[in-house]
Amino acid sequence: MSAASRLVKKAATVDDDLLANGLSRYHLEPPSWRAPWLANKPNSGYPQFYPTCAGQDEDQLTDSAVKIGFTGKSIVKTESFSAHQLIYEKLKGLKGDTILPELSRLATAVAERARARNPSYGPPAFRLPSRVSANDSKRAAWFNDLANQAIPLSKLSRNIPHGYVGEKRLEMLFDRQVPLLRAVWYIRAIGAIEIQAAKSRAGFSIANYTREWSAIVHEFVRKQLAEIAYPDGAVAALAPPPEPRSLASSASSSSVAAGKAPARRILADNDLRQAWTARFSYTLQILEALYEEHLVDRDSFLRFIIQQAETSHIGQLPFVLFLAEEYTAEFLLSEPLSARLVSACLDRLKDIPADATSAVLDETAHALRSLIRSFFISLPDAFVASPLWTAHSKQLEGILLTPDLEPTLAETIKADLADLSARAEASSEGTYDADSLEPDELEMIQILDDIAFPSDLSAVHKSLFHKRRRRLPLAAELSLLFTWATTSDRTGAHRPYAVAALVAMERDHVAGRSKLDAEAAFIGWIDRGLAPWDSAAVAGLLAELVRVGVVSYSLYLQRMIARGETEQGHETPSLHLQLLRTVALYGEAGNPLAKRRIALRAGASARADSKRLVDAAEREFDKLVPLVPGDTEMSGERDCTALLEALEALAKDGSHLGITRQLIPQRLATASERPLSLEDHAIFVKSFVAVQDFWGLLQYIIIVLRSLPPRNLLLQVLDIVEVYLDLWTSMGELGNVAGALLAAHEGLKVVGISERRAVLLLRQLGNAGHLDAASLALIEQDFQGFASSLPILQILPQALPAGPHELPSLAVDASPQAVAAQLAATLSGLTIWRLADSKVEVQSCLERLDLDTSLQDGEKAEAFNSLSRQFLDRVCSGAGHTYLGEQVARCFHGRASDELVSVAFSRLAEAVDGLAESASPERRTTSLTTLRCTGRLLNTLLQSSKACSRPEPLNLLLTAIKSCLDGLLDSDNTPEKESVLHATHLLGVALRCTPANPPAETCELFKDCLIPCAKLAATLSKDCSQESELAALLLDTCSHLLFTITTIAPSLRLPSFHAFLSSEIDIDTLPNSIVQRLFRLFGFYSAVVPLANPWEMVDHADPGPLKETRHNIGPIDLAYFDARIIEAIPAVTALDTIPQSPATSSGHSERGLQTNFDFETPCTGLSVAARDHRRTLGGIGSKPAPSVNVRDRRCGGGSSSSGSRWQEEGTPRSGHFE
Repeated sequence: MSAASRLVKKAATVDDDLLANGLSRYHLEPPSWRAPWLANKPNSGYPQFYPTCAGQDEDQLTDSAVKIGFTGKSIVKTESFSAHQLIYEKLKGLKGDTILPELSRLATAVAERARARNPSYGPPAFRLPSRVSANDSKRAAWFNDLANQAIPLSKLSRNIPHGYVGEKRLEMLFDRQVPLLRAVWYIRAIGAIEIQAAKSRAGFSIANYTREWSAIVHEFVRKQLAEIAYPDGAVAALAPPPEPRSLASSASSSSVAAGKAPARRILADNDLRQAWTARFSYTLQILEALYEEHLVDRDSFLRFIIQQAETSHIGQLPFVLFLAEEYTAEFLLSEPLSARLVSACLDRLKDIPADATSAVLDETAHALRSLIRSFFISLPDAFVASPLWTAHSKQLEGILLTPDLEPTLAETIKADLADLSARAEASSEGTYDADSLEPDELEMIQILDDIAFPSDLSAVHKSLFHKRRRRLPLAAELSLLFTWATTSDRTGAHRPYAVAALVAMERDHVAGRSKLDAEAAFIGWIDRGLAPWDSAAVAGLLAELVRVGVVSYSLYLQRMIARGETEQGHETPSLHLQLLRTVALYGEAGNPLAKRRIALRAGASARADSKRLVDAAEREFDKLVPLVPGDTEMSGERDCTALLEALEALAKDGSHLGITRQLIPQRLATASERPLSLEDHAIFVKSFVAVQDFWGLLQYIIIVLRSLPPRNLLLQVLDIVEVYLDLWTSMGELGNVAGALLAAHEGLKVVGISERRAVLLLRQLGNAGHLDAASLALIEQDFQGFASSLPILQILPQALPAGPHELPSLAVDASPQAVAAQLAATLSGLTIWRLADSKVEVQSCLERLDLDTSLQDGEKAEAFNSLSRQFLDRVCSGAGHTYLGEQVARCFHGRASDELVSVAFSRLAEAVDGLAESASPERRTTSLTTLRCTGRLLNTLLQSSKACSRPEPLNLLLTAIKSCLDGLLDSDNTPEKESVLHATHLLGVALRCTPANPPAETCELFKDCLIPCAKLAATLSKDCSQESELAALLLDTCSHLLFTITTIAPSLRLPSFHAFLSSEIDIDTLPNSIVQRLFRLFGFYSAVVPLANPWEMVDHADPGPLKETRHNIGPIDLAYFDARIIEAIPAVTALDTIPQSPATSSGHSERGLQTNFDFETPCTGLSVAARDHRRTLGGIGSKPAPSVNVRDRRCGGGSSSSGSRWQEEGTPRSGHFE
């Protein structure tokens, strides 16, 4: 027995065992449509089908198979073999050159016989029905027949009676329950008759008639929605105010006219609700049929849904959302309409509170969120429209990302949100330059300006040196600190103390790792000319730096000696030398004054003058505050004028510390012999303040508080403590002040004295963290006792800093000229240090003009125009003031901002013209500077206020932008990125500054910018793959334009998808993503009606069952093909006996004859299977036409063609409302 026989027998045994157990072996069957190799031998096998079988060669393990592997045997000798050439040679050689003409004639004869057998039709006998006037009974009988499906439409089409116009026509169809398709036939017939009668009128068009009929259908639907009243309770308060054509008025008028119940009872009464539901359900069915048959204008109908979503109240909104869900697929065909619908849904969602308890509100909010989420998942590009994203971007994440969302879908949504955010930012920000960025110093200045009670100085230190976004070099940071402490653009005596304390903290922080050389930084700050020439302020800063130990006077002096600063004969005065001579010194080893005099070679006269001033101050002190009681008569008021003059003179020389740090403490030491009086206290305090020695004042206050002063003196001390709280904060001494005050409070409580102001101040200090918990608890007890028993006393407020010196002048002269001059002065002094003051001054100037009733509107407009020009000249010149100008621009509001935008648009138009290729390099540089600075300024302005430009500057800017875009398109070079960015950014700014009802010219200019943007995007995506982001930015700009145009000019005819195609742009060369985006942006405005006249009628046959469409799902049906060929060929082959004349045969060349009936061409590169299917594959390598996969409105299925939405008469596929 052979091996194959044994395998077959074994396989049979296995089959028997399986059969005994009720099983069978699995057999792989070939496709039913694939023919076998040999038609009369099914066992010959099938092409490309090799199932496993018993006894196959692969299973035989021969020596050669084990060594070299198994090699399959092909049935066809070679996969690249073609019999074309062999057949062609045979045909040429059988009868010379006559066989090919015969085959060609045979094929031509077959085609002619097939054409002859096609049926022929005569001229059509169809005619439109005629309109007749009929009495009531005949008209009722005709409409009854229309509702009766047993009556054929061919009978009814002879005559159609007059009787119903407009909405009454639709009312009649519902009242008589006319089947759906017969109702569509009736509407089309009436429309066709009216169109034929109106064709002779001038200006008539089928599209206008369709839109007029659409308006009737919209009103019919709107009136049904208007019958629904506001829900009861708090929900009614959520309704938006009705527009001029109010829904409520329409509802009441329609209800009264129809004799129906009031709207408020429609849904409350069961019978009325059922009647309304049936009517609305029929309306949806007939509306869907009219939409599919193109008997309503699709664009206007979708806009009608958007309008209802925007204006309907909360009771009608669920039905509008149901209608929107039904037509979601149609909305997704248009990106602008999708964006409008989403924007309306987001606006309505804001009206519903998050904690609403009403079931109606919950369901409505859920429907809104679901619809928004569906649109975002299907078409995220619709959310990039600038008005939509700007208004609703913050709430989108909460709507889209819900806890029950699938992780994969959540990640996709997050990625799309991030992409939209980046695209929106790119289209709104324009271009940057160094002049537009926030100065690095501004953050430090803001941190320093915020130092005030109860700031924590250690937290300020961390924010200043270690937690900022951008760090400067340490030397630059120290220079900025020194400038802030001494500049005249800041107020507050606490600044030098805060700077000295912060520098000391940073020195301690870096100790052990590096060395903070504040002395070198201070010297460099003066050498670079950054220090003001007010030596008193700089000397005060240096004195505090020396006091805290970050600057050594001795080392400073040695450096100046080494540099030769102390030598005589310098032509220019040295600020270093002046500081060394006048800085106040106290606390260093030895006699600091003597050390300074020796080093600086002070003359005898200088020493005599200093000694004279000190003696004079001491004599005045002895007069006012005698050391021993009875030395001087103290009756009457004490005149401190001479004392204060002497102290101020000493302060200029730096010798005042001998009085404040030595003489006053000596007077305090005599408190046991002579108690401190209120007059003494006032003299001491005035002395400290006169010489700006606040450190000495702090020590004095602590001593007084610890000495348990009487109640009247305690009140005076509390005044000083409260007024200078910022000083104690800057020194970091609030803890010591709180401890001394607590000691005074507890000591006075022992003797039965308790001061409420002390308790309030201690409570503030404790809440700021300067008292321990136990002490704070005791203070709280005292506070509660006072709160329940005593009235609140008025606390002296802290002195306000002096306002800008320009403000008083405005109160005197408020004329436009004076205000303009004042603003010019303010802008000329605009610096980083005067930013806050400049903002106040500019705002006061603008408010003064705006509120001045003595000025006419023309005068105000001229003044605002002049101010705007001056402002733009100052801050948009590229001189480093752009960021400062952006901050000042936030002060512009109302008419001031409108005029600023108008003036800016005029300048921007000139700058855009300067981007042309013919412009000179100088003009181009100036234009780019203007575009960058002014564009950034307008961005900041529009973030804080709304502004509308005058029509003339806006139109001028749009004209310049269109010319720029056209120039970029016509250029032979690749469009410059910066020019494209400026053009798109300015279009966005122009959209934001367009009034609600702009002139028609403005709308046309916006429309004219659409096609250049789209063409430029197509050009960039085709020629420059690396510029895909730029192309996406241009298409986003088109989305912004379309969204705004559909809002401000709904009736404006927008360009279609084919409008931007030209000979230079081949759609087949564009990426699929660009083609699909262009179709969504412009495709909906193309000719979407498949017929030139959708109202045209060809017959009056009743609609029957739909015919099935045959699809080629495999090779040719051989049986069907053979039957048709065998039927046609015998008659044709009979023609072979007809002789052909030599002239006829010789009239055709061999090549020409072969092309008439071409045989299988050589296909050496294709396999057998590929050749089998070669004729069934079409369009290999061609690009598919742009299309959008429109899914079923409700469940996502594919949309059907016209007429396929109903399975049977009167039964819709969807749209029935329950």
